[in-house]
Amino acid sequence: MNVSAPSFVPTKTSTSLSNTIQDNSPTHHNDSNNNQKPRHKNNNHQKKRSNKKRTQSNNKVSNQLVNDFDNLDLVRVAQRTGGSTDKKGRVSLNHLLSFSFPERQRQAPIPNYRRTKVTSYQPFNKERFINANFRFILNPAGDYIYQLADPDINFDWDTIEQVLISTSEAQACPICLSPPTAPRVTKCGHIYCLPCILHYLELRENPKKLWRKCPICWDSIYEADLKPVRMTKPFAVTEHSKPSPNPTTSTLSCGVREGDQIEMTLIQRSNHSTLAFPVSDTWPLPQNVISNYIKPDTPLIPWHFTPGAMTFARFMLASPDYLEGEYKRDRIELNDALSDATGWGSTEEFPFIEQSLTMISNKMKQLRQQQTKELDLAMHTSEMMFEAVAKYSKKHGKAPMQQDSALKKKSEAAVAEAGDEEGEKKKEEEKKKEEEVPEAYRQYQLLHQAGTAPIEPPPTQLHQPPPSLHRPSSVNESSMPTQDYYFYQAIDGQHVYLHPLDIRILKHEYGDYSQFPHTLQVQATHVQESTLTDELRKKCKYLSHLPLACDVTFLEINVKDIVSSETVDIYNQELVARVKKRKDKEKREDQKKRQAESKQKLQVEKEQEAERQVLENDPFFTMYRSSMTAEEHEEQLSQALAESAATASASAATSGLESDANSSSGPRTVWGTRQIVPQEETMTDWADHIIVTKSHRKKKGKRH
Repeated sequence: MNVSAPSFVPTKTSTSLSNTIQDNSPTHHNDSNNNQKPRHKNNNHQKKRSNKKRTQSNNKVSNQLVNDFDNLDLVRVAQRTGGSTDKKGRVSLNHLLSFSFPERQRQAPIPNYRRTKVTSYQPFNKERFINANFRFILNPAGDYIYQLADPDINFDWDTIEQVLISTSEAQACPICLSPPTAPRVTKCGHIYCLPCILHYLELRENPKKLWRKCPICWDSIYEADLKPVRMTKPFAVTEHSKPSPNPTTSTLSCGVREGDQIEMTLIQRSNHSTLAFPVSDTWPLPQNVISNYIKPDTPLIPWHFTPGAMTFARFMLASPDYLEGEYKRDRIELNDALSDATGWGSTEEFPFIEQSLTMISNKMKQLRQQQTKELDLAMHTSEMMFEAVAKYSKKHGKAPMQQDSALKKKSEAAVAEAGDEEGEKKKEEEKKKEEEVPEAYRQYQLLHQAGTAPIEPPPTQLHQPPPSLHRPSSVNESSMPTQDYYFYQAIDGQHVYLHPLDIRILKHEYGDYSQFPHTLQVQATHVQESTLTDELRKKCKYLSHLPLACDVTFLEINVKDIVSSETVDIYNQELVARVKKRKDKEKREDQKKRQAESKQKLQVEKEQEAERQVLENDPFFTMYRSSMTAEEHEEQLSQALAESAATASASAATSGLESDANSSSGPRTVWGTRQIVPQEETMTDWADHIIVTKSHRKKKGKRH
């Protein structure tokens, strides 16, 4: 049977033909038998009648079978008997012939023993870069709940009012190569002067287009996407180290290098929030105060006047007064640029500077229209909330998160001894002051002053978990879940953080985060730059409020100047291991560098050797190559040099004698020296041998 033949599909004609052939075949056989035996005619006649009856009955049976077969569904028959149908509905009856293809031999899978490298590489994204490295002042009319919960969500570019950039390097406009005047940042993150970028957009080929490619990254730039910029310089480094010839101590992008004195501040961040500010009289805010001043459904978003927001907040809301002041500053810069252009005679810049001034005037008009009563109420509420907390802390001398034990004892003793009238008056004054402070904040402070003796909170605080900040140091830290994160960051707001091991050492020294000093003056022994990834975020959970791809720097400090010697002895092994790990890493890097250099050197030598072999094997160079060896070449060269030196000395001697003879016989000057004969007298006329002949033209005669 041909395997490649198409599957057989029975039809009506084929079935009828097969039945008729089967029915007619015995009649032909009987006819042949009858022809062979013509003896008994009667018998033959009877047989013919019987055959006719049989054929009629067979035809009836065959017709009935055909009708039954037509009514039968072949698909169901094939499915019941183990057959199959193709896409076109054709039925395969190969299974009725007990035929099947042999099973294909599959190769055993080769086990892959290679370990897949888990890399955190992500392609460069401009929006992610801007979200990670810039800070934003936003329009208060926008909704920023998602950005407050997830730092990786980008802001809508239309809601951004100003961009804050902290850099230690002097910025320059890529077009005019000077400090930017009324700086503006594009959506791709490049900073230009406002008149320069307007001039650049005006020079587009098609005036109908509203955009043009960025001159640096070739991204599209629209005039409506230009945002104001405010640049700040870092000031955390109080004392720079002396410059060292060692290249490993070079200044990094954060402006910090090994040996610098850096001022750091203690930062607090709640576990469920992305707001992180320095610990002070106004931060952290008690939840009771927040609930009294802000509605439950309204999130706490800092304003530009919030304490510490302009330095540490990743985004904040802007008031119209602040934006108006920034636009006035831009106007002053543009007026100065206009006067400079007038002095230099740069008349082509006048229309663009005037256009910039017009844009700023229109922006200021829009700000006045945006100022509403609801906006003023929201700003006033935020100011009152922070002022109330600050007043209570200053009047009672109870700065949250930090109180010296000696000061506590002195104040308690003074209160116990004050039994006279003056003491009573002071108590009355204190009661009046306490009445001015919100009741929720007073309950919060009383709860934390008790120490180990717990005070039952009011009914409004039953749903809130007890704060874990002021628990005694004797309590096991691992048994109680921490509600907040505390870490040290550079005081200028840069992403420069203290190493986790140093924080553990300080934790052991002070016992609790509440006893940590608010500021530290430390000396950097090692500076390590890194980029925030998912892996680093899981490792350092206190940095979860930062967006991915953010550049962070970790400082290793000299803890011996801060903590006691007993604490240093406890963590001495870890400190030594950290130093050893850093040195091993530097050794590996140096080894890789040397290997790369040696590999490159060997590659150059191989190329030179291959080139030399090509020259040696070339018949052109072998034809003119001498048969002498290198030693014979050196001997021949030295001999030639000796001979040339001898001839030179002999010629010098003979020329000296001739000069003496000539000097004795030649004419002398009045001073007794030999007179030099003028060159004109000795030289003959160089044109004597030239003969000039005049050519005579033939006269043109008339043709005859």
